[in-house]
Amino acid sequence: MLIAKDHESAYNAASPDFQIAIGKQDFIEQQKALCGKLGSLKQMKRGGSQTTFDSKGGFTTVDTTLIFETGKREFTFTLKKVGDRWRVYGYKEE
Repeated sequence: MLIAKDHESAYNAASPDFQIAIGKQDFIEQQKALCGKLGSLKQMKRGGSQTTFDSKGGFTTVDTTLIFETGKREFTFTLKKVGDRWRVYGYKEE
C-alpha cells in the first residue's frame, strides 16, 4: 500500500491503537514528507522478527529496510494481533 502511495489504505489497515496515537491526516502528511525527501518508495526488505505474547495479546517486531529512489531508511515495526490479522501497532526509525 505504501509503495503504491495508497497512504489512506495503509492507515486504515493499522491497529486501532495506532490510529488513536496518530490521526489519518498526520500519518498521510508524514508519509508524503518522507517521500518528498527521499523520492518514491520502491521496495521494502524484511529483516529479522520476534513474536511475543503477554496479557495484552500477541506482538511481533520486524526489522525493515525501506528503499526509496534516493536512499534507504531502517525501521522497526511493531505489529499487534487483532482478531486473525497482524496490524501495525507502532514503528520507529532507527
